Formats: sequence, C-alpha cells, structure tokens
Amino acid sequence: MASFASNVSRRTSPSLTSGRSPSCSRNDAGCTRLLTEIDPDDPVIAFGLCDLGLGHPELGSVSLSELEAVRGQLNLPVERDLYFAATKTLSAYADEAWAHGAIVA
Repeated sequence: MASFASNVSRRTSPSLTSGRSPSCSRNDAGCTRLLTEIDPDDPVIAFGLCDLGLGHPELGSVSLSELEAVRGQLNLPVERDLYFAATKTLSAYADEAWAHGAIVA
C-alpha cells in the first residue's frame, strides 16, 4: 500500500491543488480531513477542513508526515478515500461541519 503522503502529493493527486474539490482522508480514530491544497513552498504541509471527532471541525494546515504516523484504536494508518467525490466547495463543507459539529461528507 502506498503511503498517505504519496497519495496526496501534487504528482499523484490533481484534486489536491488550489481551487479544486476536497480530497477526503479518514482513520479508525474517527478523524476526517478534507484536504484541498499542498503548500508549494513546503510540500509536506496540506490545507483543508479537519475534524478530529471532538465536535469542533476547523480549517487549517496539517503535516502529511504527521498524518502518516497517526494510528487509531485498531492501529490502522490514515487512508485516502479513493471513492470520495466532492459535491460542494470547501467553504460549503466547512459551514455545514460547523453547524453539525462534524464533517458531513
């Protein structure tokens, strides 16, 4: 299985460029992230909507190397949801997440 970082790099994931639809990642710890951009000056940093399962989703940056290290209760790594297809903008997902206290994707 390819690493999460290679799955979200600009080379392999055109959906993670600025102005594109979000790409969804999840893990067995109950976290969901809709990542939209990779920092061109620091390609290990991504930006998007992050929901750690605590009821307070937020927009922000995340280190892809830290995501690779995250393990949930079943010790499973973060995986990119290859079947996720965005149906709205990141700001629309954020508004909905803030209203519900969780990402609704």
